[in-house]
Amino acid sequence: MSVERRDQRSLNLLTCISPVLRDRIMRHNCTGRQKSLWPNRWERIGSRALEKDVVFNNLLTHINIETLSEAFHALDGKKAKGIDGITKDQYGRNLEKNLRDLARRIHRGSYRPQARRIKLIPKSNGKKRPIAIACFEDKLVEWVVAQLLTIIYEALFIRNSFGFRPNKSAHGALKAVYMSLKDNRRPHVVEIDFANFFNTIPHRGLMKALSVRISDKRFKGLIGRFLKGGILEQFGEITIPTVGTPQGGVMSPI
Repeated sequence: MSVERRDQRSLNLLTCISPVLRDRIMRHNCTGRQKSLWPNRWERIGSRALEKDVVFNNLLTHINIETLSEAFHALDGKKAKGIDGITKDQYGRNLEKNLRDLARRIHRGSYRPQARRIKLIPKSNGKKRPIAIACFEDKLVEWVVAQLLTIIYEALFIRNSFGFRPNKSAHGALKAVYMSLKDNRRPHVVEIDFANFFNTIPHRGLMKALSVRISDKRFKGLIGRFLKGGILEQFGEITIPTVGTPQGGVMSPI
């Protein structure tokens, strides 16, 4: 592969990974230093994701101390605390030990996300939206899983889809609508709102959709544990959801 083609593939990958990883890769490229294995690992996944028929396996190997550390530095420490009350600063006091223990539990299959705390957020229509607040350690795992899913599926998304995507925004959506309307190419605008959509997504259907591109049973099992993680209701009762995905989580957008 020529240098120009290889560099172009790297630039394509940079558009679908987190700003933290993108800055790290660019810093290595610009200084001429040898890149670490961590960014290269993501580049390989991104290059394979461009081939739409590829099925991914062994994804759980990418959830390790290095990627979990990347998640720690990327997450905002000012967000609401989970049911264990542990903050980012508290978790970071023994960071290496905590990450080693977390990675070990994930790969042994003994890791289980803690129950999420529900917080009701007022909506503009007077109703309230339930936001599920995870513990900080669980957010670390979600962050890495979200990065993997983003890289794998970004290549499949259509150009005019703007919701929660890298380098996409509401401003970009408005510009696309304006460009379509100004020449009367599409004179009609249709607004559709799915009522209670996230809370009614069927788990089986979601996992079946993931299986089209992902064959790693342990990785899918990890996602399944997040889907079926306990919800701490307002009156102290913990319920296990059978449908729906938690709103407000690190993994929710993807």
